Amino acid sequence: MKQNYHTIKFGDYECDKFHKLHGINDPLVQQYITEVKQLDWTDYELWFYGGIIKHNKTKDIDGTIVGPYTPHRIKYLLDNVVKIGFNMGVYPDIRYLKEGEMFDMDEVIANEREITNVSIMYAGCHYKNDRKYFLAEKNSDGLYERVDVFPYVRTKLIYKNHPLPKTPPQRIV
Repeated sequence: MKQNYHTIKFGDYECDKFHKLHGINDPLVQQYITEVKQLDWTDYELWFYGGIIKHNKTKDIDGTIVGPYTPHRIKYLLDNVVKIGFNMGVYPDIRYLKEGEMFDMDEVIANEREITNVSIMYAGCHYKNDRKYFLAEKNSDGLYERVDVFPYVRTKLIYKNHPLPKTPPQRIV
C-alpha cells in the first residue's frame, strides 16, 4: 500500500507516493535489495540500519555505502540506489561514508559516545512539496558532502522514551 509521503524531488528523481515498509523482510524491501544487488559493487559494501532493521514499520531505508573514495564510482552507486528506490516508491536514505566509522547506534547511546562522520549524499538538497531542504554542500570533486555528529538529539530522545531491541547494522551487499 502506498501512502502520500509528500511529493519529493531529489536530484533527478521525483515521487509522490512512497510505500510504508514493514521491516527488512517486507517483499518490497527484498525486491529493492535484489535490484540494488545487480549494480557493480566491486570494492564496495552496502549496510542497512535504523527503522528498516529495528521496526516493523518505517518510511525509508537508512543505509551507508563503504569502500574506496573514488568519486565516479560513488556517484554511480548513489545515483542508482536512489533511482531504483524512487522508481519503486521506496525512499532510500543512503549515503557514502567518506570519513568516520560505521557504528551501532545502540552501543553509541549506551556508552554515551559521540561519532563524527563525513558523508557523501546523492544531491545537495531535496524538495518536499516544493519546500527546499538543505542536505550537503558540493565539494571539490563535485560530490555533495555533509558532516554529522551522532547521535542526533532527536535520536537520544527516541531511545530514552522508547527503548528498542538491539539490532546492529546489517550488510546487504
